[in-house]
Amino acid sequence: MHTSGALFVSLCTYLILNGAFFFVWTQFDFVQTHLVPIVVGTILFLSAFLSASLFQSLRIHVEARKLAGHLMKDAWSTSQELFVQLFKHSPVPYVLIDEKGKVTSANTSAVRLFGTKEGALDGIHIFDYIEGDNAQHVSLFLGKFTQGLFVTDEEVRITRFDDADRWVLCSLFSFKDDQGKRTGLLTLVDISKQKQIDQAKTEFVSLASHQLRTPIAAMKWNIELLLSKYGEALAPEERVYIDKAMGNVKNMDMLVGDFLNAARFELGTLVAEKTEINAPLFFNEVIEEHRGRAETKRINLVREEDAQIATLVSDVRLLRMVVSNLISNAIKYTPDEGRVTVRTKAEGGNVVIVVSDTGMGIPLDEQDRLFSKIFRASNAQAQVPDGTGLGLYIVDQAVKVLGGTITFVSEENRGTTFTVTIPRGT
Repeated sequence: MHTSGALFVSLCTYLILNGAFFFVWTQFDFVQTHLVPIVVGTILFLSAFLSASLFQSLRIHVEARKLAGHLMKDAWSTSQELFVQLFKHSPVPYVLIDEKGKVTSANTSAVRLFGTKEGALDGIHIFDYIEGDNAQHVSLFLGKFTQGLFVTDEEVRITRFDDADRWVLCSLFSFKDDQGKRTGLLTLVDISKQKQIDQAKTEFVSLASHQLRTPIAAMKWNIELLLSKYGEALAPEERVYIDKAMGNVKNMDMLVGDFLNAARFELGTLVAEKTEINAPLFFNEVIEEHRGRAETKRINLVREEDAQIATLVSDVRLLRMVVSNLISNAIKYTPDEGRVTVRTKAEGGNVVIVVSDTGMGIPLDEQDRLFSKIFRASNAQAQVPDGTGLGLYIVDQAVKVLGGTITFVSEENRGTTFTVTIPRGT
């Protein structure tokens, strides 16, 4: 409503009020003749006063709405400009893409990250410049984006315009613009320095583990030589000390081996070298390696095999890591007189390896961290102090290199079952 509209409404109100007053007057003749001028004047005054008051109220309302409109317009314009400035000059690289993955806008930080100049990113297919662990990894980004799903903190490598590489944490948020078109906001946080530091740490652990292997092997060889030459002449209490020394050397050798294997997986130097494996012989050998420890704790170590699996094609080193670590953990975390079962079965073109125990189990709120490096469940730390927390991390990494999957079901104080599925390869 404008001011003219408010004036029109006020005049109409004035006429209606006068008409109503005079209609009432004609219907009820109660006013004396000498009082008529006074009554008429009063009616006209009241109508004019009410109409003027209404006009003022309407005019104030109209002006208030105008003022509010201007303020909102100014605020919207200011917030838009603020958003544009924040997007443009943010220290975090931001890239806007359309539904096909083409860049529609990129801020200054993103331009610097890709080593190019302003405007050079516009129109390019951004996913052509992003690499993941494999070709499928990045293709999943676009699939999730088109479905309206989010991608959060994925570690990927981008290729700059000068052909240099950068490691980034990539997040992709999907939304629809004011025209209903699918749009994505890509954030790319540079973690190249952290990756270099992590790689240096891993290389140091690998080098240190290699160097430790030589003196450990020498100690082990010397103890074995001592036992072979003087074993029968040793007194029982002397033999106990020698056996303890040998046990500690073996434990140190296993510890160094775990660190070395973890470092190799992180560096990507452990790749599968597949050969044909005699399945029954392989599984029996691995189980027998742990038979002594099981008998010490009076644990029933059971083997259930599928006669269909005579051979399989895989990497024997990696497969041994998987099976041996799972059996070792099962025995370690199962109380005396428990049961550990190792089952193998054919399932399509895969071999399924199931290792189950009647042990302490894993607390439910800690199960999502089970395959993390150097993680041990709280009950495991309390009841079995020795352990590095690398065993299941190594198992998980080895299964991935073999092209398989690993799952588990666990209930605290009831036991755990690990299921590994790997390609049979034959």
